[in-house]
Amino acid sequence: MEDSFDFALKRFYEDFGTSRHMVLSTALSNKPSSRMMSIVRIGDVFYFQTDMNFRKYACLIENPYCSLCIDNMQMEGLCMEKGHPFDNPDFMRVYEKSFPSSFSRYSSLKCERVFSFIPSFLELYSYLDGKPYIEVFCIKKKLYRKIPYDGAIGFSYGDVL
Repeated sequence: MEDSFDFALKRFYEDFGTSRHMVLSTALSNKPSSRMMSIVRIGDVFYFQTDMNFRKYACLIENPYCSLCIDNMQMEGLCMEKGHPFDNPDFMRVYEKSFPSSFSRYSSLKCERVFSFIPSFLELYSYLDGKPYIEVFCIKKKLYRKIPYDGAIGFSYGDVL
């Protein structure tokens, strides 16, 4: 039988699906920046592509710690450059299927680079029987908590980060 962490994380990945448009937030020299991105998931790793001349590329090279968010979900983790899209056949296959117009417009450009994103922390806001919950995952510690939200969190983020 799966423990609650593994079961909840598997459910998260299934609910996420193969791809989404998400907000990528980075920071460089204590200046935050956010932008929409086309994100694909292969297993437990997320991927996106960007141009080497863009601000987000410079931010990620200098500070690879970033976050992705959409709707009621946020993820924090580390990015790593993986080379040109054509050097990443699994990425290309999923990206082309998920975002065909972006793939055809940008993936062949010589300055495009793929980044992997491995989450270390996930936070979701969910509802059960109309009541709000905060779901927190600390990936490295294999810690999962689903806490009813009633105006008090009931735990310290320092314990899970």
